[in-house]
Amino acid sequence: MKNQGTLQERDWTNERTGEKKVIKSLTLEVTDGIDTFLVEANDAQAEALAKSPLKTDALYGLRCRMVVNEKTTENGQKRRFTNIKVINIVEL
Repeated sequence: MKNQGTLQERDWTNERTGEKKVIKSLTLEVTDGIDTFLVEANDAQAEALAKSPLKTDALYGLRCRMVVNEKTTENGQKRRFTNIKVINIVEL
């Protein structure tokens, strides 16, 4: 665990249903000693991490879900982006 961001809120709209809601999120910068990743915790998990921040000098095991999405920009370019969401965090 290298760094922990602050709790953020953002509006979100489901593109299929049009449903709107506010998502709470918190970004973590994590490393395995070689690579560094930004991962996101959402809603209840983000709130819990904001109340009890992770220690930067501790070792954690993370289970995450990685999803690669493709979107077409307004000018027709296809762009890919990767979302990494925290599923579970355990201090080792």
